[in-house]
Amino acid sequence: MFSRFLLAITLLTSLASIGFAQDTLWTALISPPSSYDESIALDVAVKTSGEIAVVGFVRQWDFGHWPPWVWDFGEVVLLNSSGQVLQYFIKQNGIIVSVCLKGEDLILLVNTEAYTYEVEKCGRDGTVIWSCEISGVTLRDIISVGSGGILVIGARSIYSPDSSQFDSSRVFIAKIGEDGELLWANTLCNPHVYAYVGGMTVGEISSLGFIVGGSIGNSGEFQNYPYVVMVDTAGDFVWDYIFSTSAVNSPMIHGVAVASDGDIFAVGRDQTCFIAKLRPNGELEWSRHQGVEGSRGIYVCPTNDGGCIILESYPAYRLSCYNRYGSVVWHRAFPWWQGDGIRASTCTVQGNLIFAGTHGGNDDTMFVAKWEAYAPFLFSERQIGEAEVEDFSFSVFPNPFNLATEISYVLSRPQKVSLKVYSILGREVFVITEQQTVGQHRIVFDGVDLSSGIYFCQLDIGGFLQTKKIVLIR
Repeated sequence: MFSRFLLAITLLTSLASIGFAQDTLWTALISPPSSYDESIALDVAVKTSGEIAVVGFVRQWDFGHWPPWVWDFGEVVLLNSSGQVLQYFIKQNGIIVSVCLKGEDLILLVNTEAYTYEVEKCGRDGTVIWSCEISGVTLRDIISVGSGGILVIGARSIYSPDSSQFDSSRVFIAKIGEDGELLWANTLCNPHVYAYVGGMTVGEISSLGFIVGGSIGNSGEFQNYPYVVMVDTAGDFVWDYIFSTSAVNSPMIHGVAVASDGDIFAVGRDQTCFIAKLRPNGELEWSRHQGVEGSRGIYVCPTNDGGCIILESYPAYRLSCYNRYGSVVWHRAFPWWQGDGIRASTCTVQGNLIFAGTHGGNDDTMFVAKWEAYAPFLFSERQIGEAEVEDFSFSVFPNPFNLATEISYVLSRPQKVSLKVYSILGREVFVITEQQTVGQHRIVFDGVDLSSGIYFCQLDIGGFLQTKKIVLIR
């Protein structure tokens, strides 16, 4: 099927010429087949192997009528970890809202018509293995569940008793089995709140249940609020948390993520971008705001030290790292991405970020970008295959230091060692990479040409990482 479409695909290595951040490893620009006018990405997923799936829709304008008719069709692009397109196909039955991966197969959430969706399991060439229809709802996100099956979330419209007039909407959640059967569906009918579906998203909290983020409103008020709710593995209500706000510009949760210890991170939009950390029982641990009015958080990922990294949009895109206590560790702006619309983000097991969206503010070209990770700030335990590594420790003394400090460690066997020091903004200021022998090693880090402040010292021994904060004082 791939050969039937003419794709304008460019793998760019000189990224500054088109305005992408210099930390971008690669960017793939994908134009739709010539019979279509626009290409818009809506979601992205990545396998542990690094293969990437991007979904959305292509648009076809028919100017033979007035006003012009618009025809939208689902679009799927598969890329390898280097950004080369492996497969491309169009689905004629509707817009693809979300995607998750199940082995070698794709699970697609397809909006076939108003308030009707198909959850489809497809092969790599688009062949449908099974499908499950859900109607009377507006769906927004889909995930593969660790214990098996697929979870779908959105909102169901509720009508007045005589069924003649729309009353409100409620959070809707459903689970689909491995063979496409609908296992259960539940509508959280709190009579005092109603759900907005604009930014709804879902995450899994171990084997306890699921976290849904979105926006709700109180009956009788013209105000909505960012909202997080937990349901158990049967879809029944456990707890919820409503964030207070005075914003009137559609405040909502755009991203949720669950850390390995069960803590929950949520990002979204209030007056500005906001970030929150909740405990597994739904208690708020902390919340923070950043950015200018109109900015919003669109993606969040936990770090392995209890903090998180978020992606903020408007007026430019920016990554921010928060520690476990809600203090900012660093910000990293993308000043050259102001004209590009990031619609979806995810991260690889190596901690690299994958962005998907529209290039240059025009909807005629999809872009997929892989952004280089800063190792000290990464997201989860690094995968190092089946090789066993020993725990190790290293020391930095003195710390704080004035002009220079000594970094020392011991190797129990010959190892490839990488020692790097980063500024608080993520800039690499010192690096040594070499094969080293057994025994104690001492390396002097000279800060004579650096300004006072916080730095991060990262030691990589055979693929096992440890990081320490060091402070330079003049």
